[in-house]
Amino acid sequence: MANFTQYIIPQTLGVCLLTQGTVVRNYPYIISNDISPYLIERFEAVGTQVKYAKNAPIVLEGEIADSCYYLTKGNVIITQRTLKDPEILFIFSTGVLMSSAHALFDEMLPYSSHAYEPVEAIRVMKDDIWPIIDEDSVIARFAIENMACLLVSMRAKLYEKCNHSETWRICRLFDNMVDVYGVEVGGEIKINFKFSQQFVSDMLSISRITVVRRLKSLKEQNILDFRGGYYYVTDIKALQYILVMEM
Repeated sequence: MANFTQYIIPQTLGVCLLTQGTVVRNYPYIISNDISPYLIERFEAVGTQVKYAKNAPIVLEGEIADSCYYLTKGNVIITQRTLKDPEILFIFSTGVLMSSAHALFDEMLPYSSHAYEPVEAIRVMKDDIWPIIDEDSVIARFAIENMACLLVSMRAKLYEKCNHSETWRICRLFDNMVDVYGVEVGGEIKINFKFSQQFVSDMLSISRITVVRRLKSLKEQNILDFRGGYYYVTDIKALQYILVMEM
């Protein structure tokens, strides 16, 4: 996927950390890595292939983590309980090492996760991950970078919630979606990931009514469109101009 942020968005809006054989892409809402054959081989040697059907739970908030998961296919939604409905914290896409920090240190999981679509992963037990971290600097660095990306993303989400308007945050989410899931179709960018207005509301902690109004305004400005169950960014420069003007 081409990096559409090349148009006008400063590089400081995204963080890229490099490891041998992989690129870790970090955004406030999506954590996605390039799949590395080397990492797959190393994790397969000590782990177990697992599959989850759409909407199936993977880990539950409050459990003590005993394993981590290297995601090789599909998207996982990370949620946390609130006084109202669960809030969506992140989307974990392919290449992410999920639950590693909590598994390594026997920590209680502060979130739940479920398969947004059919998901495939390599499950590695805590007692098996430590030896390859000790002996393999690539694995060690990869695990550290995954943890760092999660920390940076959490901080970025909090900063944006406190310092930016609802319209800016919605545009920021769509800009993230474009970079990870965007496909060019007839001069537009199709976000090849189905999600609803309620999903946007849960992800950004913005009321659904406000989300509906802001999305309608962006459609009227010919920046976004919704067809066939998918969102399209019809004017990427206009969307990113909104981000630049409120920096």
